[in-house]
Formats: sequence, C-alpha cells, structure tokens
Amino acid sequence: MTLPLALIASLRTAPVGWRNRWRAVVVEGASMLPTLHSGDCLLVVRTSRLHPGDMVVARHPREPGRLVVKRLAWETETGWWLVSDNPQAPGAADSFHFGAVPSADIVGRVVLRYFPLTRLAWWLRRRPVCYERERREA
Repeated sequence: MTLPLALIASLRTAPVGWRNRWRAVVVEGASMLPTLHSGDCLLVVRTSRLHPGDMVVARHPREPGRLVVKRLAWETETGWWLVSDNPQAPGAADSFHFGAVPSADIVGRVVLRYFPLTRLAWWLRRRPVCYERERREA
C-alpha cells in the first residue's frame, strides 16, 4: 500500500473525534504554484485558529460543493480574504473575484503535503503575506 493510500486508510479507521478533525484533499489546477502543484495530496486540520499567511481549504462561495486551496491574506468584518499564490494561472479565482469568505466556510488549515514523497512538506510556520493597497481595495 502506498503512503497516500495508507494515510487515507488510517484516517477512515481513526476514532470519530480524530477523523472529524482531519481531512485529506488533492490539489487541482495551478493557482497555488510554485507552492502546490496539481496532484499534490494535502492533510488539512480543522481549526478556528487562523492567521494571515496560513494556507487553507475553503468552500467556494459561488460554487457549492467545490473546495479551493488558498492563502489567508487578512480578516474583514465579513470573513477572510483568500488569495492565490499564482493569480495569473488560467482559471485562478480568489477573493479578488468572489469577495471575502465567511469564517464558517473555512474547512481547515493545510499542515502537510504527503504526496508525492519527493515534495513532502510540513507547514508549521506561516508565510508572510504582503499585498499592494490597490489590490486590497479592489
């Protein structure tokens, strides 16, 4: 059994409380290049402790049932502003397209890329986020 399948299998057999706290997702698209590539497998932890610079999985506000992987930029009264690492990627959409995402729609914070093994990475530190004021007010 390969590592990604073993990890997902262990998530399915974990105690209910633990299983409800973790989620495995697969990246599609190029909007988070160079950090994430299409096909990368991520482990996401459900948490309310979020900070600018965290990479998160959220529900797309305009497409029910679709999840997006983005980076938290800042928090507003209406929710979190999410941004792509590669906003020029074809089909990339972030808060500059759909606005702030309510905190309730943040599924969790990305903590581990576990596949492919050659790109194994933990995200225990946040990446600083700096954006021009003009884009922020868009």
